[in-house]
Amino acid sequence: MSTYETLSLVVDPQLHIPINIQLKEQIKFLIKMEFLLPGDYLPTVAQLADQLAINRNTVNWVYTQLKEEDLLLMQKGRRTQIKDSESVRSLVKKKELDNIIRKAIEKAIAEGYTFDEFVAAIFMHHHFFIEDKPVSKFLFIECREHDHNFYLEEIKKHTGAKVLEFFIEDLKNDGPDELPDLEEVNGIITTLNHADEVKDFFVKSKKPIYTIGATLSPIDLINIAKLKEGTKVAFICLGDRGGQWMQKRVKEAGIDHIDSIAAGMKESENMKEIIHSVDYIYASEAAYKELISLAPDKTSLLPLKLERTSEEILDNLGSKE
Repeated sequence: MSTYETLSLVVDPQLHIPINIQLKEQIKFLIKMEFLLPGDYLPTVAQLADQLAINRNTVNWVYTQLKEEDLLLMQKGRRTQIKDSESVRSLVKKKELDNIIRKAIEKAIAEGYTFDEFVAAIFMHHHFFIEDKPVSKFLFIECREHDHNFYLEEIKKHTGAKVLEFFIEDLKNDGPDELPDLEEVNGIITTLNHADEVKDFFVKSKKPIYTIGATLSPIDLINIAKLKEGTKVAFICLGDRGGQWMQKRVKEAGIDHIDSIAAGMKESENMKEIIHSVDYIYASEAAYKELISLAPDKTSLLPLKLERTSEEILDNLGSKE
């Protein structure tokens, strides 16, 4: 049985891929390649956070996501284990694909090609020779103050579609002239924050409008609820409205014993003062990288999570021809 001492997990903050995604995919890879087997233990949250020099909330988020994918077994008072589940077995069945890729990479390098050339060739072959099935295309509308990158990546992941992003601020200022040709899209996707505005603007359009929403992880809310009364906390996103959305979700969860403020990285001229004045900072994924460099001891990731109904909406869009 493997233990956490044998794991070779690393994270690179210089990569454009968020740290939590790096860690999550590494653990899934180890499960798929059977370096981790059902019943094997993972490090505790504290152990792995110390090993990788990252925030414990980040590890908590990764473990929770893997549990929801039915890959981990987490029980109160017991160490986290790889679950003996159909999801694990299904993941292992995909191992041969990695073997094919590894052999192809090794052969290409042996022939004198670089890894970048290999990746570029795969992309071009997929684009010109394999991608023969029509791909859906959607117009996504959100504002610059919220973590629009989160929604954009989730839409792409669940639908497999091409997604054109347009900001609500530009919709108000520039009007329809700057919009992509609606005849080219299968529908319009927006968030609960701007559903009414978007529906009013496209009231004459025959294109369907789909509304999605996000929430915060129960694990993260529990950790915030454990803070001492009067603890000063800042919720920070790209813009003030994004920070206010995070703050509101926390209050809606009944957490009102902390002293919280909301702010946006792009709007708060006094960000240094805010950082200095609070005990903890909870940052969206879009603001996390910059904040962790400014206040590594105070900053924790507070990632968004699509609501289950929103996941179902996007999954259904992805299944349509």
